[in-house]
Amino acid sequence: MQEEINQIEEAKRAAAELNAATDRLQKLLESENSERVKEILSGKTDAGIPQEKPVEETPKEYAARILRGGK
Repeated sequence: MQEEINQIEEAKRAAAELNAATDRLQKLLESENSERVKEILSGKTDAGIPQEKPVEETPKEYAARILRGGK
C-alpha cells in the first residue's frame, strides 16, 4: 500500500515537472513567434534571396562517396 502511495506521489511530481517544462517551452515558442513576426513586419526576411543550387554529382562521384561510407 505504501509503495502504491509513493508511486502516485512520484507520478504527481513528474506530472508537475512536465507541466512546468511545457509552460517554459510554450513561452519560448511565443517569444520565437513574436520575433519572427517582428522580422517579417520590418522586412528582414529572406524572401526574394535566391537559393543556392545544390551541387550535382556524377554517378561516378556518387558511387565513390557511397563506397567510402558517406551520406
